[in-house]
Amino acid sequence: MVFHHLFFWAVFLTQSVLCQVKTHSHAEDELFKTLFSGYNKWSRPVPNISDVVIVKFGLSIAQLIDVDEKNQMMTTNVWLKQEWNDYKLRWRPSDYDNVTSIRVPSELIWVPDIVLYNNADGEFAVTHMTKAHLFYTGKVRWVPPAIYKSSCSIDVTFFPFDQQNCKMKFGSWTYDKAKIDLEQIENNVDLNNYWESGEWAIINAVGTYNTKKYDCCHEIYPDITY
Repeated sequence: MVFHHLFFWAVFLTQSVLCQVKTHSHAEDELFKTLFSGYNKWSRPVPNISDVVIVKFGLSIAQLIDVDEKNQMMTTNVWLKQEWNDYKLRWRPSDYDNVTSIRVPSELIWVPDIVLYNNADGEFAVTHMTKAHLFYTGKVRWVPPAIYKSSCSIDVTFFPFDQQNCKMKFGSWTYDKAKIDLEQIENNVDLNNYWESGEWAIINAVGTYNTKKYDCCHEIYPDITY
């Protein structure tokens, strides 16, 4: 008799859990359909054309792969931390079984065209388009990985006890300061997930916000340089 009671409760609990999972999954399906019905990923996520998209930017270095003295370049494995708000991707959690966030392919949404200006191999932008994390408030968090080769002026006079000053300059390629502006997530490079190199050590990695007018254009462009 006890066995039958236990079996009944096991079946009841299993069915209850499956029902909750199905309901939650259905809510996400409905939310996805609602958010992306008529969504245009080519337009900036602002209600007024004069509004500026604020992109919070941070750099996390996972590995310093190589410092090539001969070819004057540095190779790094990095994560590009980016956050912004998209007013078109907001929802009320109570309408969707209290779903507060979802992950979506970044190819489906507007993303800032942040590139490494001083690349050394022609690879300006992120090539691996990971999923973005959307929150009900409209906040979008996107942290794609990348392996960059950046130009670096290297002086080997005091090798093997030399110190090199290598910079990485990030900014939008097409949007000027009136369309996209940058803010630093943190003042320094994030080294929490850094894998120590046996040959090189990162002594200092401070980020600075800059603005510049280039010969090609009349507008002013912001960048964050580490």
